[in-house]
Amino acid sequence: MGKLESIAQLTGVSTAVMTAQLHADFRKETGESHVGESVMYAVPLGLLSGMLWPIRDAIKFKGPKEAMDYAASMVSSVAVHKVRDVSKDMAVNKYHNDEMKKKRR
Repeated sequence: MGKLESIAQLTGVSTAVMTAQLHADFRKETGESHVGESVMYAVPLGLLSGMLWPIRDAIKFKGPKEAMDYAASMVSSVAVHKVRDVSKDMAVNKYHNDEMKKKRR
């Protein structure tokens, strides 16, 4: 993917990727598309990408502040990805469990 020049492009790409992932997970778990739900959950989860800090390639710190900033960016990145993954799984599991309940009736 090329260089993204704005936060709007970053969140737009992230939302599109999240929508595709949710759509695939919904189809896998329920056998149905759930397009509306995929978009509904993907928009806020894609916007979380705005919280991601750029990660430096070379680790050469000039002082303790740079080391702290680097550590904060790593923790933030892990937290954002974890929240997105857990939220995506919760959304899919909710619909999967609802489908299973309907089939049992």
